[in-house]
Amino acid sequence: MDTESGQGQFTSSEKEIKRLLVQAQASFSPVSVHFHGTQAFYTSYIVEVDGDRKQILLDEVVPATGNEKVEAGLPFNIETFVDGVRVRATDVKAKPGKASDGGRVYIAAFPNQLHTLQRRQSYRAPVRKTLHIPVDMATAPKSITTGELVDFSMEGCQAAFEGDLVSLFESFSAPIRGRLRFPNDEFLSAKMMPRRVRYDEVLEKTFVGVRFMQLTSAQMKLIAYIFSELQRDHINAIKNGAHPSGIPALFKEPENLPAKPSDETPPEAAKETKKDGAEAQEKQPAKEDPAETRQIEQAPRPLQQALPAKMALENACVAVKMAIRATNKDMPLDKSHIAEAANDLLQALKLERNDIMLRLCVRKFQEQWVEHSVAVAVWAADLLRAIQPEISDDNLSNFTQGCLLHALPRVKLADIDDWLTIQPLQKSAISKQIYAQRQQVREAGFASEVEIIVGQVLENGDGTGLPNGIDADTQHQLAQIVSVVDAFAMLAFNGEYDQYYQPVVAYRKLLRLTERYDSKLIKQFVGRIGVMPVGSCVQLDNGLIGIILTLGAGRKPSDIRILLDGSNQKRIAPADIKLEPPMAVQGLVDPARYKLSSEHLLPLPELD
Repeated sequence: MDTESGQGQFTSSEKEIKRLLVQAQASFSPVSVHFHGTQAFYTSYIVEVDGDRKQILLDEVVPATGNEKVEAGLPFNIETFVDGVRVRATDVKAKPGKASDGGRVYIAAFPNQLHTLQRRQSYRAPVRKTLHIPVDMATAPKSITTGELVDFSMEGCQAAFEGDLVSLFESFSAPIRGRLRFPNDEFLSAKMMPRRVRYDEVLEKTFVGVRFMQLTSAQMKLIAYIFSELQRDHINAIKNGAHPSGIPALFKEPENLPAKPSDETPPEAAKETKKDGAEAQEKQPAKEDPAETRQIEQAPRPLQQALPAKMALENACVAVKMAIRATNKDMPLDKSHIAEAANDLLQALKLERNDIMLRLCVRKFQEQWVEHSVAVAVWAADLLRAIQPEISDDNLSNFTQGCLLHALPRVKLADIDDWLTIQPLQKSAISKQIYAQRQQVREAGFASEVEIIVGQVLENGDGTGLPNGIDADTQHQLAQIVSVVDAFAMLAFNGEYDQYYQPVVAYRKLLRLTERYDSKLIKQFVGRIGVMPVGSCVQLDNGLIGIILTLGAGRKPSDIRILLDGSNQKRIAPADIKLEPPMAVQGLVDPARYKLSSEHLLPLPELD
């Protein structure tokens, strides 16, 4: 075990080991997983700490390729941070298991000992995902390579760059000029030496750890200032959901801000500037900012760069999974994480609509309600934008956040199998959970749209829904939209987790429930994703059977993956074809009959 040249300390006390592991679980601290003999690093979370059995339950690792290594019994090291203290354990082994909520986890025994180290120089202050700090590196005499800051310490920082740039950054044997640009237009310039370089194939990014070199006293003071502000911002993000009032000035837009430290201005001098600026402002009459009262209701500004559809969906699943964890543990929701996931999905929907729609058809059987909630968010946001083309980005984001959280009242009621046919004895428990999760959403500072969706998604047009039995005239339109899409998502997968995607079956069942769901909304939804949407199983007039990959003009099938010869019902080598005359779709077929699950869409065309 690397102990930083003997620094830090080992603890073998079971009580202390349990305390540290419980703290890591309670704070949702990411756990870095590193397998022996490999250079790859993976990420997981501690789902549960069982002190009686002296076991910890680890979540599935990301990227997913690491799960195979865990299941193969390969030993690995884990590292996490608890209140700034780095905690490490070596030679951990785990076996597959299930958490109390039914999700897949890995069970590992308590480590015999933990190594802890608290050193301000080495502690890396994380950068919240909604904070974008560009990092410019002079990689050639007249060339700048720009990435984004991931974390920051007193000794250096880590940045992420698009694409595989490993060979570029590993070629430097001397420090190069680097610059960090902050949202308030201030910057840190320093010489930086690339130390650790790795390429993440899943994220398609190169992560570069650099060390600050040849610093002046002014630069060192500025680094200390930046480090402290990032810690403040991180605490505000955890406790207050990155509320604007707690964001340090360094990370705000420059409008009406007093001067901040630069390369030549130490923080002490900056404090005097702040003081002078405050005195000058006191002489001016106070101006009421009409946007001030709306800040909590507004969504964060859109991300500067759109994520690929695949990454947007993966990030949204992680956000929903963390919200479910918080609900099960009666902990606050992370508003900033949900808001970021919603914005990522909306941008992917706008730029790669067919891609993201196709990916929704492929279920990886994560823990209950995760993929379901993400699918509802995408489908419902797409429908709302079609119904209200003038809707603002902020309102659409708030709506999508509500969709991501709409199933929270169900997560503690795992014994209910059919949410479309609720039994009388179940109503009291369900209503209680709806009230509890609506309060949880309110306390986290979410917009009113989110609270409406969480509180009314189980209401029905005929007045038989929960928690208040309101009718269609009273139920909010946003909640009605989510109700329709939520029901479709469950019916299309036959109760959420059938491996066969059958959207047309879901359409037919929904249209028999028009007393509960708005028939106009159902037809609008069908028109939006198509009578034969992507993922549907069809038979062509030449007898071949396959799955629709893309839709063309008029929402009609365009590209199809051929998988079966219907004349003899034999499998054939998969082939992606363009549907052109005289070839035509003869009709829909039952995917279960031919055992054509959504997994047959993998690998997705021109994506994986």
